[in-house]
Amino acid sequence: MTFALPLTGGGSGWMEMKGGVEMTRGKFSLGLSGQATAGDAPLADQRGAVEMKLRF
Repeated sequence: MTFALPLTGGGSGWMEMKGGVEMTRGKFSLGLSGQATAGDAPLADQRGAVEMKLRF
């Protein structure tokens, strides 16, 4: 999912991008995701996450 905030404003726009994938095999699943921001906003960040699940 990608969206831009705010849609109007004198040079104060930015974009945020998010994405991820999850793989499941039997009772075990592994997920990877990432998020990044870019633009004219004074704050910017980039982060990633790993998720592991075991169902019992």
